[in-house]
Amino acid sequence: MKKAGKSIEKYRKIKKMSAVALSKKTKISFTDVKNICSGKKIPTKEQIKLISKALDVPPTVIAFDMLETRDVAENKKAAFKTIAPAVKNIFESLVKDGFDEKKKVKNKITKKK
Repeated sequence: MKKAGKSIEKYRKIKKMSAVALSKKTKISFTDVKNICSGKKIPTKEQIKLISKALDVPPTVIAFDMLETRDVAENKKAAFKTIAPAVKNIFESLVKDGFDEKKKVKNKITKKK
């Protein structure tokens, strides 16, 4: 399950969050966070939920990011190869910019008052 760690590490870096900060925010030990991100430890479902929440990245985004061509049914591989890079780029953009535009607009309006 090294793919989970790579995905988590990628989004942690996109969010510019240190492993120490992620550890504190999730209450997962720093050692476990580092081992998960390096692929030495398989995260539990609960840890994925905590990390996902801390990074503000839906678990489904992390799950999709983990998919590789070999994980896809033979009759769907061509389609996956075609769309996966674009979908992953869209997810990365959404993570960088934030998923909730309404929340951003509301925050801007509140700050102006």
